[in-house]
Amino acid sequence: MGLFNYAIDGGDIIAANSSEKLLSLYKRQYKVEKNFSVLKGPLSVTPMLLEKSNRICSMLFIMTLALQLYTLIQREASNELLKRREYLEGVMPNNIKTCRPKTDKILSLFENLMLIEIKKSEEKEIRGIISLNNIQLKILDILNVPKEVYTIEYYYKLPVNT
Repeated sequence: MGLFNYAIDGGDIIAANSSEKLLSLYKRQYKVEKNFSVLKGPLSVTPMLLEKSNRICSMLFIMTLALQLYTLIQREASNELLKRREYLEGVMPNNIKTCRPKTDKILSLFENLMLIEIKKSEEKEIRGIISLNNIQLKILDILNVPKEVYTIEYYYKLPVNT
């Protein structure tokens, strides 16, 4: 019979060729619905009027892409911490250690970043991000983001002094 999913007036009919498959699909349904609640919270946007269908589709694409990145950050951080058997401190209230940090907590740790601009001459300007703390460096390491990207030297290919 295969797997079919029909939407009928806000309800779903899920058909599967085995009761185990059906139960598995039903049990995972809350995860998808929970992720879409993020669009109403941390990823919410100011209401806007979109009349053209291509603009509506574009906005939906952008929101879906943002949601995918949001959930990917959380999944990758959790998987890597579990693989390393490590915990993050300073992410949860009262500095509770966690190996499953939420994306909104991870992103909030990067709110204090500063962009510095230095004008050397009329045509040459140096820009870079400074002030990464230890927890930010650890998160970048966990997410496999090179920390050099957050230095002035990276943008202008200057030698990094270590």
